[in-house]
Amino acid sequence: MNRNAMKLCLWGGLFVLFFTPAKADSGTPTPADFCRDWFGQAARAVPLPLCNTNVVVQEVTLDGRPSGWLFRTDQLPPFCKGNRGQIAVLVAIGTAAHIKGLTVLAH
Repeated sequence: MNRNAMKLCLWGGLFVLFFTPAKADSGTPTPADFCRDWFGQAARAVPLPLCNTNVVVQEVTLDGRPSGWLFRTDQLPPFCKGNRGQIAVLVAIGTAAHIKGLTVLAH
């Protein structure tokens, strides 16, 4: 390859790398998105007060009233392990003790 062509490709690549604005990936749903899908558009998840058993559990409220809870299985004991490591599942449970939704986040 011509030396000048190689320099041009290198400078062009560096220009694109440093001067092209990066966009966040908006295609990945967040736990808040799943919360609205499972409990309704007006649902809001807020962390429960800290204590030994519910450090990472979020309470879902709908119109100011408790509607359920949202948690990740990889953050609460007992930990679920597969062949390749820990399995992370986002779980939503309603106040009637029914599972509102499940989604695998990592495995």
